[in-house]
Amino acid sequence: MATTLDWLRSLDDDRLVALLAARPDLAVPAPQDFETLARRVNTAPSVWRALETIDQFGIEVLTALVLLHADAQPVSPDDVSVLLGSQVTGEQLAAALRTLSRLALVRGDTALRIPYPVTEALGPHPAGLGAETGLSAAEVTKLADIEPREVLLAKAAGAFKATLYRAAYTINAPLSKAVRTVDALREKQESAA
Repeated sequence: MATTLDWLRSLDDDRLVALLAARPDLAVPAPQDFETLARRVNTAPSVWRALETIDQFGIEVLTALVLLHADAQPVSPDDVSVLLGSQVTGEQLAAALRTLSRLALVRGDTALRIPYPVTEALGPHPAGLGAETGLSAAEVTKLADIEPREVLLAKAAGAFKATLYRAAYTINAPLSKAVRTVDALREKQESAA
């Protein structure tokens, strides 16, 4: 994995100017060299300031990257798209990634990485999801495809109703059989008399 310093050195002049324009706190006071700038890019206060400038969807993209461990391994935009769901278009994701890249919160085009301070800023359990479950992106997607709560409740109610009918039949069957037996005996006695 390239260090922040290596990443900064790989930027062309236009991208470096865009970074300093998007995150003006990096330029005050003026950094003496790339090493100073690299340290500033990853400081918690600077990352927080950058996070305050992005919209909710940008936070969702960063959260997806945290969940996919993009601070430890490269992640493809396709993996992020799968995790965000089918309602997110490729254009929406690409625009968000451009914005996050301009702010140095995401690095790379096809192999996305995030600096660890972004993970720290979003917290140990992003989006309030709680501790990691060890589920893969595909497994999380399967969970997202579960039927809505109302449908599941209706199915459960139907199952309970069927069980109650079976229980009522089981309880009532001997009683109705006994009633029929008593009626048959009464008819037999009346016909014998």
